[in-house]
Amino acid sequence: MSERTTLYAVTAGDAAEMQRALRICMAGMHLPSSLSCPRGGFASWSRTFFLHQAAPHVQAVWRMAMEGKAVGIAAADAALCWPAASAAAGMKLLTQRDGAKHWPLSRGFSAAIASGEAKGHFATVMALQAVEFSIPLLPLLQCVLYAEWHSACAEPADPSLFFAESAQILPELLTFLKPHALALHTPAARAL
Repeated sequence: MSERTTLYAVTAGDAAEMQRALRICMAGMHLPSSLSCPRGGFASWSRTFFLHQAAPHVQAVWRMAMEGKAVGIAAADAALCWPAASAAAGMKLLTQRDGAKHWPLSRGFSAAIASGEAKGHFATVMALQAVEFSIPLLPLLQCVLYAEWHSACAEPADPSLFFAESAQILPELLTFLKPHALALHTPAARAL
C-alpha cells in the first residue's frame, strides 16, 4: 500500500464514471428523446452551444447548489432561452422523481417552476441532482453532453460512439474545473 493516498479523480474519457453518474442522476429513467441539440448537428452544436452556453450554465448551477443559493438557481434557469424540449425534459425528470425525499434545493426549485419563477430546464435539473447525489462537476458535464448527443442521434446509437464523436470537446471540459480547483487552493478553503 502506498504512503500517498490518491484523490478521487475522473478523466475526460472515463466512460465508467460517466455511466455511473448518468444512472444516479437519471434515477433509472430513460434519457429524453429531444433536448437542445438538433438531430445530426452534434459536432457543431457541441463546439458552440454546449461550450458557450450549456456547460457554463451547468457549472454555475452546480456551484450555486453546492452553496445553497436557491434563488440564483431559479433565476439562472429562468434566464435561459433554450428550446422548450429542454424544459419539458427537465420537468418530466422532476415529475418522475415525485414522491422521493428531495434535497431542499430540489424541492425549492420545483416550487419555483410551479410559481413560474423558473422553467425547469434539463441541464438545471441534472446539476441539482448531481449535487444532491454527490456527483462531481466533470462527470456531470459529461452526462449533460451525453444526454444531448443521445437526443440528437437519428436512431439508437452505441454509447461507445459518444466518446469517438465527442473526442474534440471532452478535453475542453477540463477547463471548467480550473476555477473550481483554484477555489479549493485559496487560503480560506485550505483552512476548512
